[in-house]
Amino acid sequence: MILKDVRESRAVMKKMIEAGAKTAAAKTMLASIQKLREVLETNRTRGASKDYLRELEKQGRDAILADLLISQTEARSNIYKQIADLEKRYVKDYERDFQLHDFRLKQFERRLYAKTPAELVEMVSAYTSGQAQYDDPAFVDCIGAALIDRNVDDVAGEFREAAVAKEYDRPYMRSDEGKLLDQQLRLNKFVNNAVLLADDAGGTFAMTFDELWESSEPDQEEDE
Repeated sequence: MILKDVRESRAVMKKMIEAGAKTAAAKTMLASIQKLREVLETNRTRGASKDYLRELEKQGRDAILADLLISQTEARSNIYKQIADLEKRYVKDYERDFQLHDFRLKQFERRLYAKTPAELVEMVSAYTSGQAQYDDPAFVDCIGAALIDRNVDDVAGEFREAAVAKEYDRPYMRSDEGKLLDQQLRLNKFVNNAVLLADDAGGTFAMTFDELWESSEPDQEEDE
């Protein structure tokens, strides 16, 4: 009965790990762990000593972690290049439609300066709470300037901090492509002796080599 519970728990863990392996580094690490287990089992059936198997496992573990670091380094470099390309395309599109953007900005600025200080504070509250979003960074800069010009200094700093935290000057990262690249970048973050996996909520969680190794352990036969 105990072994049955262990098997069921391990099966759930395996499914969670497989579903969360969204990066090439994570998938390669899982495949390498499985391969190492196969190599160990082959040597065990051939009569290899415990000391030899222990050393073989250690060497395999070190090699897998070294490969993980290399894979993540290469992946992050590639992701940064894709982000740079995405930014260039955003700037190119913005400049192509500059007259339209400039027209909208001037209209926004006129409406902005017609507002009372209290209304400006409400705009800041809506922005910091996430109720309002501005895709054009120039709109955010315009609001910041208006707060200072209208002497609403008590919320100007709060607004600026919120804008920086939202990375308002990187609107291209809020596109579907940008969000995907951001997730890939987070999943390829360097974590000591661990790999980051994705959860159902879009977040990440770390699994150490030892945890992945334990989850990959073959099921034991239950005694009658």
